[in-house]
Amino acid sequence: MSRCVALTASLVLRRPYGRGGRGVHNCGKAADFHAGFSLLELVIVLGLVGALATLALPSYQNYLRTATVREGAMSLLALALLQERLRITRGEYQPVSVLLTYQPLSDRLRRHYRLAAAVSKRPSEFVLSLNPTVTAGGYPSLTLDSWGRREPAQHWP
Repeated sequence: MSRCVALTASLVLRRPYGRGGRGVHNCGKAADFHAGFSLLELVIVLGLVGALATLALPSYQNYLRTATVREGAMSLLALALLQERLRITRGEYQPVSVLLTYQPLSDRLRRHYRLAAAVSKRPSEFVLSLNPTVTAGGYPSLTLDSWGRREPAQHWP
């Protein structure tokens, strides 16, 4: 305590940084300013944050939708390659259940899409499609066939 008093006394005599008679070290005295925010300041800040979140949320949801559709397109391309490999090794294209044992869909895709595969009687044709679930509004159906035709074109890389 004596060191604190001596330090304060030396700082008072020098008047550091034009602070009047008070030193840098307070030694347990109450500060001259009050810390914290008023209720009005908190309400204004929360209102601004809420307004920004309201503006940003649709953009973020659109970003997530676009990423999910792109992931679905890439998964269909990978499944088409898997179909070709299975045709070479097994002699024919395989149904969805076999495809999903080799390459399952991600959790995000399973939430928004269902995979369907149509295999023709001729051994050289198949159609893979991701159809949106009922709860996935705004997601397009994606289709890829054995000839490389992709529907709808704007969602494919």
